[in-house]
Amino acid sequence: MVKEYKYLGILFSNSGSFYKNKVYISTQATRAMFSLLRNSYRLGLPIDIQIELFNKTIKPILLYGAKIWGYGNLDVIEKVQLKFLKYILKMKRSTPNYMVYSETGVTPISIDKEEKIVNFWTRISNNNFNNNNNNNNNNNNNNNKLSCLIYQQYLQSVSKPK
Repeated sequence: MVKEYKYLGILFSNSGSFYKNKVYISTQATRAMFSLLRNSYRLGLPIDIQIELFNKTIKPILLYGAKIWGYGNLDVIEKVQLKFLKYILKMKRSTPNYMVYSETGVTPISIDKEEKIVNFWTRISNNNFNNNNNNNNNNNNNNNKLSCLIYQQYLQSVSKPK
């Protein structure tokens, strides 16, 4: 039996945990972040533009596949954004996170992740509703299976103690 495999850039493990995937994504995003910081420093970009560039280039890397793996602990992912913000503001690593967020007006990654999950579930439920109206049993059956599988994964992750 295979312990883990990558499909469309997401690491799936036989345990159902996406922790290794989150570490992989955060590593990739950290590499891109330092490239962005290097170019921002070279060009002398102001902080607001650096934050906008982060939101448009690095955040999509951090949130890739969040609809699937996003219901668990996000500390590894959140650290990348906080590291970036503290670095561009020249803050110490010991600076409380709430101060970084309030100073920059940036929302935590968890908010974006929740939005993606809600939009995904809404799209699935709307698709199931549309399929019920069209009497397309094959697609409806596949969508129901997918919905049930993802919902079971979500319930397992919520019931696990932290």
